[in-house]
Order: sequence, then structure tokens, then C-alpha cells
Amino acid sequence: MGKPTGFMEFARVAEDYAPVAERVQDYREFVAPYSRRILEAVEVPTIHFGTGVSTPLLEELARTGGDAIGLDWRTPLDAGWLVVGAGKAVQGNLEPAALLGPWERVEQAALDVLARAGGRPGQVPPRHRRQGTCVYPRCCPYRAPQ
Repeated sequence: MGKPTGFMEFARVAEDYAPVAERVQDYREFVAPYSRRILEAVEVPTIHFGTGVSTPLLEELARTGGDAIGLDWRTPLDAGWLVVGAGKAVQGNLEPAALLGPWERVEQAALDVLARAGGRPGQVPPRHRRQGTCVYPRCCPYRAPQ
């Protein structure tokens, strides 16, 4: 029955999520082959990203391809880098809601991400262009003036 506010009440049924092993198998079978084809076909740097991925699924993303692996804000940068491997670039992973807070919180969150990078090389566009270096193997054609 409707309410005076114009909204109706509905019973909400909670969704069941597939177990992680099943999700990983589904990714391997239905997603990875197509993602791999796309990531290998383009001639620009690529970031392979999945939202809310678990460690086993993050490993699969890294195996499938991409110049960098995107980490969403729920995966700490250092933990994600351990999963994808030191030879792979990572992209991420500041909590988006932190940007809406006071500057002190934004700065604290950004410094935490940088600390978790542990001094590893990275890219913060367009800064890398001014330095003339890039961690991506197929990056932009920019080269520093000689």
C-alpha cells in the first residue's frame, strides 16, 4: 500500500554472493579471454581494473594483462602490490570519500597512499612527463629534451 510520501514499502531480499572460488572460475572462463584480447590489441598503456576484487581475483587480473592493475580504495596499496607482483604497476587507491573531508584528512589519506608505495617508482600525471620518465612500457611518446 502506498504511503502519504508517495513511496511504497517493499520487502528487500538480500542477494547471495557466489563464493570466491566460483567468482574466480567465472572470471577465468567468461571475462579473462576477452579482457586479454582487448588489453593486447590496443597500443596505449592499459589499466586492468575491477571493483571490490578479492586477493584471488586480483591475482587473475594481473595474470590476464594490462600495464597496470587498478586497485580500488578497499585494497591497501602495499597489500595489492604484493598480490600483483613488484614487476607490475598499480593504480590507485585513495578512498574517494576522503576527498570530501577537510584538507587535513585529504592530506593524511594521500600521504598514507604514498607511504604504502614504499618509495617504488610511480606515475603521477603529468609530472612524469616533465621528468621524461614513465613506469609503463608502452607510455606516451614524450621524451625529455636533451
